[in-house]
Amino acid sequence: MIYFIRVNGTGPIKIGYTKDPERRLMNLQGTSPYPLAMIGLRKGTISDEKCLHNIYQKHRVSDGGKEWYNPTKEILQEAKKSRV
Repeated sequence: MIYFIRVNGTGPIKIGYTKDPERRLMNLQGTSPYPLAMIGLRKGTISDEKCLHNIYQKHRVSDGGKEWYNPTKEILQEAKKSRV
């Protein structure tokens, strides 16, 4: 599953792949000082995840690693197409 998890309702968005989205959200929440919410979820593969990372690479958060992105209009629309 491809997931879109957002920090604090207004913060960066993590685009990732997992077989267990609920567990992934819980694990991330356990290490985050801010509330997290699943804003998008859809079927997909690790290859699909990598494709999204390539498409949105210019929107990466500079110090957030390769899976965290600024909440641009394009990424929010992508997440919206994958509503939970």
